[in-house]
Amino acid sequence: MGVVVSMRARQTEILNHPSGGGFLPHCGWNSAVDSIANGVPMIAWPLNAEQGMNAALLAEDIGGAIRSKLLPWKEVMGREEIETMIRNIIEDKGDARRGRVRAH
Repeated sequence: MGVVVSMRARQTEILNHPSGGGFLPHCGWNSAVDSIANGVPMIAWPLNAEQGMNAALLAEDIGGAIRSKLLPWKEVMGREEIETMIRNIIEDKGDARRGRVRAH
């Protein structure tokens, strides 16, 4: 069942919930730190400013995030690409990423 949040959501509490399988942040530093602190793997979706650099750090150095081969601010991403990233987080690759996120 879907939930509509009509006011600001408490991101840290949501990420700390045991049923969370992944997180799709724009890769601002606060979201990245919240996700790392709670051991939640990410689908990096940078849009501007330092977010691209943060996404590269999260995906390539830490290994706790995946990124699309397409740049979200330059191209419209198809549902197949989004589905692939979600499946990578939820299925077998999610546990390995979760471990790498928790290690940091």
